[in-house]
Amino acid sequence: MKIILCSWGSICEPGMIKAINNLGHQLVLFEKNFSDRDYDKEYFLALADLIKNTPDANCVLSINFTPIIARACKPFKIPYISLTADCPCSTLYSKTIAYEHNRVFLFDKLQTEKFKQYNPDNIHYLPLATDTKNWDNITLSSEDMEKYKCDVSFVGS
Repeated sequence: MKIILCSWGSICEPGMIKAINNLGHQLVLFEKNFSDRDYDKEYFLALADLIKNTPDANCVLSINFTPIIARACKPFKIPYISLTADCPCSTLYSKTIAYEHNRVFLFDKLQTEKFKQYNPDNIHYLPLATDTKNWDNITLSSEDMEKYKCDVSFVGS
């Protein structure tokens, strides 16, 4: 497959890029910042131009659902796959969530149930993934275990 990845600097992207490459897929990286996740003419035109000039692309992919990406994919009827890693994710409230070419994967089951009504065939639950090799070499001392133990924690950026 040839995949266009819309990169915005998510901490999830390096692992995703590595996985896509390890699976033998071809990756086209689109690294452009948008001024607005919903409407950004310059971003829209640049992505649309890339899609038009990459006719053998199978899909466009991003971390988190981004309406401007859905808007750029729609005229080409190219699948837009988003893996949402944030919760809450305010962009899910965009009317673009209902576009038939979207394939939206949410890691939160309740969030999936809430938004599935807007695009029943194309919004799915998918647990968050990680590159486990990144964590294989991490060891914690007994002091670290004692210092950081807790019943509930939140880790984010």
